Amino acid sequence: MWLKKFLNKIIDFVYPRKCYLCNKIIIKPDEFLCDYCSKNLKINTKIRVLNHQNNIICISPFEYFGNIRNSIRRFKFHNYKYYSEFFAKIIASELQKINIKNFDYICYVPLTKSRQNIRGFNQAELLAKDISKILHIPCLNALRKIKNTKTQHELKLSERTVNVLGAFDINSDVNIQNKNILLCDDITTSGNTLLECVKILLNHNANSVTCCTIARSRN
Repeated sequence: MWLKKFLNKIIDFVYPRKCYLCNKIIIKPDEFLCDYCSKNLKINTKIRVLNHQNNIICISPFEYFGNIRNSIRRFKFHNYKYYSEFFAKIIASELQKINIKNFDYICYVPLTKSRQNIRGFNQAELLAKDISKILHIPCLNALRKIKNTKTQHELKLSERTVNVLGAFDINSDVNIQNKNILLCDDITTSGNTLLECVKILLNHNANSVTCCTIARSRN
């Protein structure tokens, strides 16, 4: 035990932990945030209705701007995979506060194999697995992406639905009949990616699908 603590101190000295939001060195190495960001962190959870007909909602604790945007970009594009635990704890806490329903499975928006190989991981999958650990709900690899798509935020709103149309399918060995699903992704903009995944899940007889993301676009 003492050796592990000693080695951890050496690692913290050589590679000091940095604040997940402002990226400044943290004095307390076991914390996620520096004192300033911890005191000023504003969680502003919104429940957005993505589809009124099927009552599909998306729960997001943050808006995608400022330090939250920078943090998500480090998580997503710069291999800061360990950020997932921080974001998952906040999402899980907000879900427990809302207490909207009991979920049978937690699923996630998939990447194509080629995109995941380039990035090395799927941030939505990491997020779903960490939420799964916190809420003690099984994480299910339910969906696969079968078509390469353009990045949604680079497209006009009118182009986003067409871009993701037919991009996803269910994995052949998955049975979600009459199950309540929590679907995870990192950011929601127009909501079209989430809705395309929701459509696949409902078409395979899921009872309900609720979406969650770290942040929502301000547009």
